[in-house]
Amino acid sequence: MSDSEASRRFDLQLDQVNPGAIPQLASAIGLPLSGRLSGSINLELPEANLAKAEGTVELTAEDLVLGDGKAKIQGLIELPELHMGAFKLKGEVASGRLKLDECAAQGRDVDLSLVGSLRFRQKFENSIADLDLKFSFAEKYKTQSDLTKALFGQADSKVPGLFDTATSSVLAKQDDGSYAARLSGPLHRLKPKPPGGKRSAAKSITNSRRRALGKRKAAQAGEEASDDAADSESGEGEAAESP
Repeated sequence: MSDSEASRRFDLQLDQVNPGAIPQLASAIGLPLSGRLSGSINLELPEANLAKAEGTVELTAEDLVLGDGKAKIQGLIELPELHMGAFKLKGEVASGRLKLDECAAQGRDVDLSLVGSLRFRQKFENSIADLDLKFSFAEKYKTQSDLTKALFGQADSKVPGLFDTATSSVLAKQDDGSYAARLSGPLHRLKPKPPGGKRSAAKSITNSRRRALGKRKAAQAGEEASDDAADSESGEGEAAESP
């Protein structure tokens, strides 16, 4: 890192670093992460302000493994280790905004891609994400044990697996079997949400049932009102016929 009166320069070189040992990264992911991370981050910081940064970010990783078979997603589901394989991130930083040109991982268990940008703040944990995540599990991973078969369900079944049900508030399952999520907001309290206009199958079923129940209640209320009106008219007619 070098300083001048007008700006500060930040140059970071990584060589075979364990990504799980980087506190900010481990906190953002929320699951154990291991592998070998290399690359460079080169930034010019006008007025020593990260929110005004200019520069480039280029990172690669090998043998990435997410999870340890014990940590739980959303505090509910224990997933077997995910071998994510090779990862590459490349982007340019202009006026404090990192735009991802490439961010993807391809491994034996999962394929993952991330598109969008990150708006830096002076405190990195306050930086604002504007990202879209998409990933898919390999069929071999989903059927490797009785546990994963229960988690992901059967391919020809209309009943959602436990993974789909437990993550319905944060992920949307796509027609091709992949999952998508929207990541927006400050990094220190970043939580995935289903993309706009997309809902999981479990949530769609629940909402359909609610609408159907509401329609039945409205119909019953209408029938009761009609019966009351008929009884009232009948009573009036009988009173008029009395001498």
